[in-house]
Amino acid sequence: MENSKFNLNINDIISFYKNIKRQISKRSLILEFSDQNLKLVEVKLINKRISFRSFRNITLPNEAISNGVPNDPENMSKLILDLMNEENINTNSASVVLNSESII
Repeated sequence: MENSKFNLNINDIISFYKNIKRQISKRSLILEFSDQNLKLVEVKLINKRISFRSFRNITLPNEAISNGVPNDPENMSKLILDLMNEENINTNSASVVLNSESII
């Protein structure tokens, strides 16, 4: 949807707003790759306490992960971005927990 008088696109405005929100967010995304699962949770530090939100445990196809590491990083990043949009997670900060198999 465009407004030709001001040459504004509503999608551009929403994207700009989400980007600012990500920049000032005190939240973080935690991802865990294990076996054939992706676990995702949003955390926030509030008054020296940790608050958890948006727990997701996604079962992945057998070929998606090998030794706790994604085989196709581009598809995995798209999946993570889609999950973040579904759960309304707006942050630029993330931590990744790897399965012990991937370290050895």
